[in-house]
Amino acid sequence: MISTENQLRAMTRRGHYWLANDIELTRRWTPIARFSGTLDGNGNVIRNLEVSGSLDQGMFRRLESGATIRNLEIQVGPAGVRGTTRVGVLAGRADRAYISGIRIQIGHNGVVGNRDVGGLIGRASRSVIMGSLVYGQNGPAEVYLYHPEPDSVIAVRGNNRTRSNVGGLVGELDRSTVSRSASYVNVTGYAHVGGFVGSLRSSGISNSFARGYVLGRTVYLRFTHSRGERIGGFIGVSQGTGSWIENVYSTGVVESNGRRRINPFVGQASSVLLVSGVSFYNRDAALMGTVSTQDMHNIRAYQGVGAIRGSVIGESRDNLMSRETFTTQGAFWNFYTLWTMGLHHGTPSYTPTFPHFITGVGLLESINMDSEMWVERSIEISAEIEEESLADNVVRVSVTIYNNGDEGERADRLHLLNTLPAGVTLVPNSVRIVTENASGDEVRTNVARNTNGISIRGHSFNAATRNLEVRLGDFRLHGEAMVVLEFDVTIEPTVIEVEASIITTVTAGRVSRTSPDNITVAIVESEGLEVE
Repeated sequence: MISTENQLRAMTRRGHYWLANDIELTRRWTPIARFSGTLDGNGNVIRNLEVSGSLDQGMFRRLESGATIRNLEIQVGPAGVRGTTRVGVLAGRADRAYISGIRIQIGHNGVVGNRDVGGLIGRASRSVIMGSLVYGQNGPAEVYLYHPEPDSVIAVRGNNRTRSNVGGLVGELDRSTVSRSASYVNVTGYAHVGGFVGSLRSSGISNSFARGYVLGRTVYLRFTHSRGERIGGFIGVSQGTGSWIENVYSTGVVESNGRRRINPFVGQASSVLLVSGVSFYNRDAALMGTVSTQDMHNIRAYQGVGAIRGSVIGESRDNLMSRETFTTQGAFWNFYTLWTMGLHHGTPSYTPTFPHFITGVGLLESINMDSEMWVERSIEISAEIEEESLADNVVRVSVTIYNNGDEGERADRLHLLNTLPAGVTLVPNSVRIVTENASGDEVRTNVARNTNGISIRGHSFNAATRNLEVRLGDFRLHGEAMVVLEFDVTIEPTVIEVEASIITTVTAGRVSRTSPDNITVAIVESEGLEVE
């Protein structure tokens, strides 16, 4: 049992704890490094949490396999939670954890990091989150408010200019499930920014919502905006296989000066996003944002019935405050045991509201939670491509390679074959890899021209075949890690837009006693180069 601040600070990695009362922190919190035990808040509050550091920052640095956190409220102090990569109020990182009934209260700049920044968790992998919410400085009253916070009050902020992965609830959600949860706060970042989740990777979200303002930040250079892409009211970017949503909605305004991939609900579905049931976004808010209608590319119905069931629909503010919208024409939201709407029913003071949970936090012990299972391999490689216009005819290409496998396993002898389209050629001496140091800062290392074999590092470019071959023979990509390959290309002055795509094939060797294969391959294709 924990009843004092000192006892809270003394928690150990595998302990099992129960909060007996509210606790007011009197000094800056030192995060619990690793936790695989149980913490039951018993409905109590931890007040004035303030954290400052580099990687994996929050009340816990990392929630490990078996960790269970439930029934707890955390109120962030004025100094907020600060870090570099993987920053969240409850934890910077959660891996195979179970989180339920958590309430987070944060003010302006309450959570600030570079990449993987979320109001609850920075990055969640193979975890379950349910019945949890993040609200702003108005506290629980925001459950009933149309616009919970002024646009100038940004609660969650990501500063990485390549891929911020910023979400009101979770920065990056990887092979995880979220249900009956909500975010009311405003968020901002340069890329992969969503009101609920920044980056959705092979994960699922059901019966949840986001009501905050979403702002995509850009870099303004030579009269041109760059960055500010993959910005959405609910999800910034959906990627990977098997991602899905069911009965979710967003109501916030989405704004960005970025060139593309800005939408009122999902910034970009880079791979298929399955939709079960009917999900909604606020059409009136979308009309005030950068893009007024959702791009439905790669958003597909799952077990659809008729023309409407299994879709994402823009509805007016008034319709989103009407129960009929959610229970007719193919929509079957549960207004018996899960959802409710409106205040002061049956009285002259009745006030319409958006749907919210009957319990206020969405944690309903009487409802069985759907479970998901992923069959995993020790090493699993995936990749994505992004482009940034640097000058009149120069574009920077970034290929991000992820090892989605177990942390203790690694891939080596990375080999990338990049096929460039006609009219595009490599800028000499522009090939480099981008990694992260211990402080979470990006480090760029040149990859020299070298053709001496796959066991060393080097690159070569064949102008006739337009193939850029890059070998990272000495690089070790561990599970739960990523590396970025950057190179610059020029587009011939007579070519305004190149419709053809860059195709990258990533090959890696598996180094693991448990690996069934020795080689893993991922193929990724860009959407077509464009210079402004």
